[in-house]
Amino acid sequence: MKRKLLRVSSLALVLVMLVTACGKSETPKESEDTSSANGEVTEQVKNLTVAYNLEPASLDLQSVGLSSGGTTTGSFLFDTLVTYNSETNTVEPCVAESWEWVDDTTLRMKLREDVYSHNGYNIVADDILYMLERGVATAALARYYGSIDLSRCAVVDTYTVDIALTAPNPVFLTTLAQSCYAISSKEGIEAQGGLEEFARAPQAMTGKYRFVEWVAGDHVTVERNEDYWGEKAYYETVTIRFIPDDTSRLMALQSGDVDAVNKVLTSQTSTITEGSGVSLVTIDNQLQMYNIFLNCADGPLAETKVRQAMSLAFNREAALQAILFGYGSVADGLFPEGFSVYAEPTSNEMWQYDLEKAQSLMAEAGYADGFEMTIILMENQMYSDVAEFAQSAWGQLGIDVKIETSDSASFFVKLNAGEYDAYSIANSGFDYTSVFKTFDDRLDYGQGGNTQFHYEDAETFYSLLDQIYTETDSAAAVEISGQIQDILRVEVPMIDVMNGAILFACDSNLTGYYLSPMGDPIFVDLQPAA
Repeated sequence: MKRKLLRVSSLALVLVMLVTACGKSETPKESEDTSSANGEVTEQVKNLTVAYNLEPASLDLQSVGLSSGGTTTGSFLFDTLVTYNSETNTVEPCVAESWEWVDDTTLRMKLREDVYSHNGYNIVADDILYMLERGVATAALARYYGSIDLSRCAVVDTYTVDIALTAPNPVFLTTLAQSCYAISSKEGIEAQGGLEEFARAPQAMTGKYRFVEWVAGDHVTVERNEDYWGEKAYYETVTIRFIPDDTSRLMALQSGDVDAVNKVLTSQTSTITEGSGVSLVTIDNQLQMYNIFLNCADGPLAETKVRQAMSLAFNREAALQAILFGYGSVADGLFPEGFSVYAEPTSNEMWQYDLEKAQSLMAEAGYADGFEMTIILMENQMYSDVAEFAQSAWGQLGIDVKIETSDSASFFVKLNAGEYDAYSIANSGFDYTSVFKTFDDRLDYGQGGNTQFHYEDAETFYSLLDQIYTETDSAAAVEISGQIQDILRVEVPMIDVMNGAILFACDSNLTGYYLSPMGDPIFVDLQPAA
């Protein structure tokens, strides 16, 4: 199956959810006909080199948590049951050629019969059951495998498997497109010596490329899978380099050492000019929402008018320009426009900038002179930038904001204990039920909830949450989501700041990149533009 490709225009800056065309004036590493000494015509090997900022901890994607390193490098090697089309926010067939819901919690998937691992083993229903068993047993994957009911998962026949869930899950098909659902052959893993060997040199995957070597700290090399069940890859070999330094990675592209790179910083965009042979691709990130969560349990932040004032005093458009140089979009609620369950604001405008109204609300709440508060965050430049903008914005209301940065372990200890006034972070939205659970104060942190939130009409809010967790009809889900989002816009348990942008770059003669469900640029289908 050919993945849906995103397309862009030939301009250097593209502000749409479509991609194509990136690179230099000459087709990179193209094969050429050359004459040998005896006059015979030979073909040069077609090579591609890409660079990512992260090296995976393992290429066994069911032994580690979901990471960009695993997703991006692994994308050359693995298939999933379904793939995610980031242009339409839908899933499409891959190793599973069709599926149906047998009931509300049982998904029956029919596999293609012509899929083989790189070391020659036919992928069958038993392999899918093995994948589910391993995923459920991996603690780091609880978010993605937590809804699987293994006791009811079953092989129907050689190429048909039932995947059972503990409860209806409207986003489960999207979850199946994640890299942690990478398919491999159980027999193939055993044949190459077991899981430890598989993690470093996987031969039992099924993707468009086969593993060749992994030089730790430097690169992974893969070669085209000539026996691939679907459309063959264009390049014969691909070198995936790991360049963690953002400046060095972009310079490698601009010098011609690599053909595509992920993660271009907004501050670097001015160095990529039209006609330079390098194209910048920028896509509004439907999956990355930058927010500041507020502790509504007690004190000034327990007052709805105070939280509303803080939202009105936060100039989101100015924040977008200052922090992301205008890339991305201003947030008017919990999800970005265009997201599957986004709903436009109806009757309130608490997300719009109005300093005079904000000051009036502070006075009405009895905090005309402000108060002191602390924002906690992990070591992340974006989280810090958002917190510093809030510090300045809320200073206009007399609020003295302190910023406390710590390592992730210390951060989550305080978060889980409720020992914070606010925290700066980003939400991932592909699983919108998990995002909604963040606002469910009936759930503790281990269940995905936040016990520091409280609502004026809790009964109505809880009823809507219970509906959105299991609603599978898309139109109904949008309606319910809209009601929840409007409550959150009015009561402001969180300051919705902005939705980020995905920026990457490549040789302008190349086409065929697309986004993973987590928003990572995937280069497995790169090839010269026609």
